[in-house]
Amino acid sequence: MLQSQAGNAVSEGISFHREKEFLNYLNELSLRKPTTTERAFIKFLGKYGGADEVFAEYGFFTHLWRIVRFLRVIGDARINSGKQGLMDFIDWANRETGLSKSLVYHQVFPAHQGNGPGYASTYAVLGQSISDIQSQALGNGKSLLGFNTYACSLGFPPRSVFEEKLRTYATT
Repeated sequence: MLQSQAGNAVSEGISFHREKEFLNYLNELSLRKPTTTERAFIKFLGKYGGADEVFAEYGFFTHLWRIVRFLRVIGDARINSGKQGLMDFIDWANRETGLSKSLVYHQVFPAHQGNGPGYASTYAVLGQSISDIQSQALGNGKSLLGFNTYACSLGFPPRSVFEEKLRTYATT
């Protein structure tokens, strides 16, 4: 039986927006009175430069890795379709993002070689689909925690089944 990467793509799709959700939470936390648990978290961060420093660093890395993930998808489409060679892509990505050529190479090339063509695009498309359904769920009064818990509990059914279960959850 061939090993499917569908499970990994679903998992990556779920987590594709998780870091952004956490960044949004940190930004909101700085605008309101924190709970007791959140105050303890903020106090704990004092060991690492303080909440403001840690939140800023988390924001930087969240944006950096989101750019890297999008480059993986763009590279997947351009390199694997023969529209652009690897070195031309690295030069383009360096010019457009300011990321070093070394970082682009080490984040894009191994992702395609280790996981294979189409993997980055699969998790990006699925991640966007999950985000769209999640927005619908939140608009219908579901909690973020409830939606994410349900999504993670579904396991790795085929994409159509996974998305249909999420849509049902989002609208009931």
